[in-house]
Amino acid sequence: MSSNSRSSATEPSLRGQRRHLLQTGARLAAAGAVLPCRAWSAESGHGSHQGHHPPEEFRQVLQAIRLSGQATMRFLGLGLYDARLWVGERFSAERFQTHPFGLELKYLRSIKGEDIVEQSLRQMQRFEPFDAAQAALWRESMSKAFPDVVNGDRLSGLHLPDGQSRFHLNGRATATLQDRRFARLFFGIWLDERTSEPRLRERLIGLRSQ
Repeated sequence: MSSNSRSSATEPSLRGQRRHLLQTGARLAAAGAVLPCRAWSAESGHGSHQGHHPPEEFRQVLQAIRLSGQATMRFLGLGLYDARLWVGERFSAERFQTHPFGLELKYLRSIKGEDIVEQSLRQMQRFEPFDAAQAALWRESMSKAFPDVVNGDRLSGLHLPDGQSRFHLNGRATATLQDRRFARLFFGIWLDERTSEPRLRERLIGLRSQ
């Protein structure tokens, strides 16, 4: 077989492997499902904190709102989403479940809503086990909250101290959940000290800027 023939036979295979890798990374990355894998990395978000404006859905609720931190989540060097954490006065990351705050994810590639839901549930179970019946209830609620996203879409979650979670896609309300346990476990994916991606947490809460 000639070198040209070998090259033409190899190129489709390489493209297929790369496509599979991209799809796998996107599925694992759904909703910030930051798994304990060396392929994952978090880096400081693009640009400084100056020039960023809080989403309108956060400004309506949070007083003295400010950007706590930001980061870009990557898988094997591929950008998945830019994350920003918006907080109010006297925010404490160690007691995040007692404070109002907003988490904003701007996606850098397409991800199915069902993958966002399933990976979120898996990450939530890392903190505290729950049975299939509870998972089914949360799955139904999150299916409304998290539609399919494409490059440039922005999903935001607003956490309130009474356990209410409000979700938006590009500023449009998608779902509201009144469930303290859900709020604690879901937002814990990013903010709990036991998160599987501590570097991402550090950047979001302002402990690490680079």
